[in-house]
Amino acid sequence: MPLHAALDCLHPRGPDRAAAVALLREAQEAARPGGALLAAMDLLTAAVEEWCAQRPLLLVLDDAQWADAASLLLWRRLADQAVAGRLPLLLAATRRPLPTRPELEELCSTPGGRAFRLEPLSGAEAAGLVRDLLGAEPGPRLREAAEQAGGNPRLLRELLAHWSGLVRVDGDRAELLAPEDELPPPPASLTREPGRLSAPARTLLRHAALLGPAFTARELALVRGGAARELLAELEEPVAAGLLTDTGGSLRFRHPALRLALYAETPGALRAALHQDAARAFADAGLDPARTAGQLVRGGRLAPWAVRWLADSAPALIAGAPGAAAELLERAIAQGDPRKRETRDALEERLADAALMLRRPGAVDLLGALRARTTDPDRRAAVDFKRVSALMIQGDMARSLAVTERS
Repeated sequence: MPLHAALDCLHPRGPDRAAAVALLREAQEAARPGGALLAAMDLLTAAVEEWCAQRPLLLVLDDAQWADAASLLLWRRLADQAVAGRLPLLLAATRRPLPTRPELEELCSTPGGRAFRLEPLSGAEAAGLVRDLLGAEPGPRLREAAEQAGGNPRLLRELLAHWSGLVRVDGDRAELLAPEDELPPPPASLTREPGRLSAPARTLLRHAALLGPAFTARELALVRGGAARELLAELEEPVAAGLLTDTGGSLRFRHPALRLALYAETPGALRAALHQDAARAFADAGLDPARTAGQLVRGGRLAPWAVRWLADSAPALIAGAPGAAAELLERAIAQGDPRKRETRDALEERLADAALMLRRPGAVDLLGALRARTTDPDRRAAVDFKRVSALMIQGDMARSLAVTERS
């Protein structure tokens, strides 16, 4: 109905609304509806002028991007009178970046008007909102988890409601009962925001969610199976909507919780297959091994090509991402063919390197078992050298000296 937004703002109920609705129905039924529609606009304008004659007035229109064209025209008429000083009237409207509409752009560029971009809440402001909602100061774990909202107060409210059973309020302190990585996926309602995008843009966001909080255009193009230049049109929508932020060298999800919700929305079996496809594309393109490993970690069972890639890339991967390297090496050893002793020994030696880098206690035993199976003197000496390092890291100087003397 024309003027629907204006009626909700000015006359939510009562006889004035009924009179305006009657005129609008007359306009809909008339062969030439212009007169009745203008009469309805005059009726609403007269009500605003009457209120302004009594006292200064503030009118607020929320979500102006969804307002009907007639309401925006009435808003512009009132804005012209306010700017000209004929009415003690202040108009405030909020809008989202999308969808774009010519009449809305014209309204936002009204002479005398001022536009403000609402920036995300800072960490201190987000913590203050949590304190106001829970009545207690958030602890460090809760503060960190609140960053999933990306400074969006609505998302933060939804997340706190979603975590209600996992937040303990003890006096003036509120804290999560579980680490952030053990929290349930964000509520599915968070994905309604991308629902306003076109279908290609929504699909692009789901692919981007596989790549982590930040990713490059090239990585996204590899996952999509095309060139980076082909992403331009599809990326414009989520960037304009503020869902993705361009940091210069990469793109980042503005709200980490949105990425987690999109990720959880994809069925698990399909996610694993997509991760494997992405890992193969990254490996073939020669990207940083850590990015390939990040996809393999979430891709389930390692394919034969992935085991070969891991054996070749292990030194660089251990140096850059020892945690992912250790997890993948353990997985490759567990699912490998025990008859292929040489391959297993090589993988275990790389796993020992990763464990040594991570300072894991199990590195000593792993290296001891590896040495017991080794007959080559040069290789035994190399393994002993690593075992001495592992023992020294643990502070066991006596055993490290014994291994050194024996070697």
